[in-house]
Amino acid sequence: MVQNHIIKVWEEAGRVDEIEKVVSDEGVAIKVWDYERERAYELKLKKLSSSKSFIISGAWRTKFVKERRLKRGDTIGLYWSTSKSRFVFSVLARAPPIPVSERGGE
Repeated sequence: MVQNHIIKVWEEAGRVDEIEKVVSDEGVAIKVWDYERERAYELKLKKLSSSKSFIISGAWRTKFVKERRLKRGDTIGLYWSTSKSRFVFSVLARAPPIPVSERGGE
């Protein structure tokens, strides 16, 4: 997904330095705009050499997962805004709550 939707756009825009950093262990600093909270965060995007997966690190877990109370099954939107040179994040849909009878260990 990152390769087709981010790297491709960056290639077309001539952002060679950012692409080289993303695929290295260093990663590249990215800005992520939280649409609902109207706040910007600086995080890092990088490709893990061990699994070839792309990850967002930095304050992702704190500012997005914990503070936004993201749960498995939630649907998020994350896209690259070419006009603002940043990612835009939004919670699109929340997963339905798990009934108490289906929760393990409670």
